[in-house]
Amino acid sequence: MKSKKYRLSAVVFYTVIIALALVLPKMAFAAPVPDTGQTKCYNNTQEIPCPQPGEPFYGQDGNYTCNPHSYTDFGNGIVRDNVTGLEWQQATAPGTYTWQHAMDYCAGLTLDGKDDWRLPTVKELLELFDNSAAYPRPLGPTINKRYFPNAVEQNYWTSTKCAYSSPPGYYTNYAYYVGSNLGYFYFYGAVNPESMTSNFCVIAVRGAQQSNSFIDTGDGTITDNITGLMWQKDEAPGKYNWQQALYYCENLTLAGYADWRLPNINELQSIFDYSRDVPIIDTALFHVTRGAEYWSSTSGSRFAGAALSFTLGGNTLGDMSKASNFYYVRAVRGGQCEPPPTVIELASFAATPKAGQVIFAWSTASEIDNAGFNLYRAESENGQYTKINKLIITAQGSATQGASYEFADSNVQNRKTYYYKLEDIDLNGTATMQGPVNATPRWFFGIFGN
Repeated sequence: MKSKKYRLSAVVFYTVIIALALVLPKMAFAAPVPDTGQTKCYNNTQEIPCPQPGEPFYGQDGNYTCNPHSYTDFGNGIVRDNVTGLEWQQATAPGTYTWQHAMDYCAGLTLDGKDDWRLPTVKELLELFDNSAAYPRPLGPTINKRYFPNAVEQNYWTSTKCAYSSPPGYYTNYAYYVGSNLGYFYFYGAVNPESMTSNFCVIAVRGAQQSNSFIDTGDGTITDNITGLMWQKDEAPGKYNWQQALYYCENLTLAGYADWRLPNINELQSIFDYSRDVPIIDTALFHVTRGAEYWSSTSGSRFAGAALSFTLGGNTLGDMSKASNFYYVRAVRGGQCEPPPTVIELASFAATPKAGQVIFAWSTASEIDNAGFNLYRAESENGQYTKINKLIITAQGSATQGASYEFADSNVQNRKTYYYKLEDIDLNGTATMQGPVNATPRWFFGIFGN
């Protein structure tokens, strides 16, 4: 009897060990795809308020916030990406480098006693870039200046080399770089035969290199256990312009799921396999994939939709105003995606004391999906704030133009300090609070002052 119990316990024990061995690596190296940071929306020709479900152009990058950027500045020259777990050199390396010198610089770098730095892959570096800046602008996405204050809008080397074999051996000495000044990435050398002798900027990274763990679920979908994304196994039938691509994905029902969407530029490039020849993807899983352009939901500079190429891994800025630009489509679902908050670019925000009143004034540079504002007042900074306007202060700005607002609070006492917060409310009722600011109305010999 004891022997039987022992054998049963051993079976259970080793079953648990095997299960943990299979599961723990996936847990340890789980790396969601960071959001692009893009919050603005566009139609074929201009910036527009972000559309609602069912409206034309709904489903673009600005409609979703998936795994938003989050960083921790350690104060020692290192910044951690809290989404991917990677640690980055905070300061762009001084000067510019050839590709081999860039590799050597990172391998020889020591920061805060850590010496396992390396040149980032093209996937890693692209995910570091932020598309939140308003378009049109002369330059494209850049690295977050709050956490990487000396980042430059130039080209940065990656460690990824091109495996394209036609003509034989020609491209295999070329490496990819991310071009901040153009807002998209591609391999260097397509137009310059000097290729890797060129000098670009460098920023180092440390941590496990990102990978994929694809599973064919047998229902027309492929799941990546690392990123948590589920993909349409076969491309959509035919080719689409950008608006049609958005509509197709938003209205797709596959494998019992109806929450499909067009992938953003970071998500789409996450399934690339740069070690492969054309198409640079695992065709044993994604067996209907062409060496051609596929739409992403991300808008590039000058209102151009970004289409990534499975030929060489770069991207094409497809002019959305041209009906002739038709590309292929593959839908995605999953990720921690929520509608983005109201985008209010606040230009000024102040409370000015007067005799027996406080003039609260604010102005915006732009407003997207903003319904209006409320004002709240308290008698201490951390006290209870009470709304002081009876009706919502209706939004007057737009996606391309701001507005100025003013409210007089006359229910105050002289020589008493008041604290104010500004609340903006989007069209879905989501509220965001700004502040506080304070003011102390005073009266001295008939003269009011601060």
